[in-house]
Amino acid sequence: MLTHRGILRLTHSIDDEVILVTALEWYDLRAEGGYHQVDSGKAIWILRGLSGYRSHQARVFVAEARLRHFDVSRMSDQEVVSTIIDAIRSRRVVAIANGAETSQGRGDSIDLRHLVEQIDQQGKLAFQGRQYKLVVADDLPRQEARNRYAVVSQSDARAVLDGLAKESPAFAEIYRQASERIGKDWRPSSSSPEGLVLLRWIPGQTFAGKNDEPTLTPSQMKGMLDASPEGLMSPAPPPPVLMSVHQDGHLRVTSEAVATAPANRARTTVGVGEEVRLTATATSGTVSWSCSGKSTLSALSGARVTLTAHERAESAKVTATDSCGCKVTLTFNVIEPAGVQMVRAGGTGVWHANGKPSVGIKANIYIIPDTVTFENIQASEDNCTSAVTGYFVGTPLDGVQHSGHGAGQWVSVGAHVAGGGSQLLGQDTVQSGHCSFGTPYSVGTFDWPIPWLFRVGSGAAKRFTTVHQRFAIDAAGDMTASQAGASGSAKLNDPTSNY
Repeated sequence: MLTHRGILRLTHSIDDEVILVTALEWYDLRAEGGYHQVDSGKAIWILRGLSGYRSHQARVFVAEARLRHFDVSRMSDQEVVSTIIDAIRSRRVVAIANGAETSQGRGDSIDLRHLVEQIDQQGKLAFQGRQYKLVVADDLPRQEARNRYAVVSQSDARAVLDGLAKESPAFAEIYRQASERIGKDWRPSSSSPEGLVLLRWIPGQTFAGKNDEPTLTPSQMKGMLDASPEGLMSPAPPPPVLMSVHQDGHLRVTSEAVATAPANRARTTVGVGEEVRLTATATSGTVSWSCSGKSTLSALSGARVTLTAHERAESAKVTATDSCGCKVTLTFNVIEPAGVQMVRAGGTGVWHANGKPSVGIKANIYIIPDTVTFENIQASEDNCTSAVTGYFVGTPLDGVQHSGHGAGQWVSVGAHVAGGGSQLLGQDTVQSGHCSFGTPYSVGTFDWPIPWLFRVGSGAAKRFTTVHQRFAIDAAGDMTASQAGASGSAKLNDPTSNY
């Protein structure tokens, strides 16, 4: 049975008593029957409003329940309450009430609270610029700052939740379940709320809550003083002042690269000219956007915008700000092409003319690095002069210009290829031509140090690397061609072949 020591009676009203007991005491009481466990949130709400004689009882409870191992008389009133709340949250103390709870009522409340918790995990509940809060009807009397919320009618509440389901497909089922559990409209004077209740925040001035505690009579004051040698505790601290409509950190911004490759579309390192979609969620009112640097945004307001990276490397900071002043900043590292790599085109062979020193290959071209996409740029080879040694000195290949051999032609870059980079829309032909400059043959080399340029749209061109196209001949007249990692060879007397 329930003893008078080591318990704390929190009388919220005549018909709604909450009793705090230690977990060990509750273990024995549960076996005896006659009591049931109640919502710990209700007990915490009552504790925060304790004053007068019940504050003294709280101090006694901390000592008898051994919630602290030092002199309780040295604790402040606020420390006493905090100690009990911590014990409730750590389940060392349990909130109970007289009577048996029906299994149906307990199950309904658990299901509804679980549904509310799932929705709370998605962040601030906001729809069409207004903020809402979903609560279980049984918890409505304990809702903090209750007078700052208005009850939304059943039809309007369902419209809000159905609208949120359309905006967030991933959580649509949760919002639909909540919509179905919204209770019927009710009047405080004639009925009580049921199921779920949707509250709408009422913007306004900051306020301090009122104290509904009944006034103590002189005889009650005397009785309290006689019962407590330590005297009355100091009044409980006033309820917190609500300073704004939002909670810090509720605004969220996600980014997704428009290009489907590379696979990491949430990356914040992007190529010049690359596009990224930005989406703001859990917003309060209208969202405005700003961007530092020279990268651009498709719009300066709205839930979704697209960032277009600048044509040159930079660090671009994009900031989203909602109506309540919450901000989220993402920093994007814009990078330029760094190099070119080539791979022999699949299904192609080596070009060669039998009996003549000659070689040629076709190669696929990739712009690197491959951690981003450069599909919004164009690339071109620039002019250069050949450098030769040995057999090629004094031949038509000595000092030949690259112009007329592909230099100056702008080619678009295509999609990203995993393990390669962003592939140029075209192949490169690496061919020596017929190198019959007399016999005997001897060792010699040919080298074109070709500058590579890029541009975004019709913007200015910029050199980003040098690619060497090389041919080599040996004393037998056999030749090798190579460029940016791709290569091929042909012996003098190999049969004539084509790509």
